[in-house]
Amino acid sequence: MLSAVDLRGLGAQVQEALCVIDREQGGADALAAEGIGLLSLLTAAGLRAAAV
Repeated sequence: MLSAVDLRGLGAQVQEALCVIDREQGGADALAAEGIGLLSLLTAAGLRAAAV
C-alpha cells in the first residue's frame, strides 16, 4: 500500500482521503496537517449515538 507521500512522489495530487469509520482519534487532524481532507461515512460518536 502506498502512502500519500509515496503517491505525491509519483506525481499524484492527493487532496482527500475516504474512510468508512472515523474513530475521532486525531487522524483527521494529522491528514489536515498534510493538506488532505478527510471524508468519513460514519463517525465513532455517530455509531455510539445510534446504538442507544
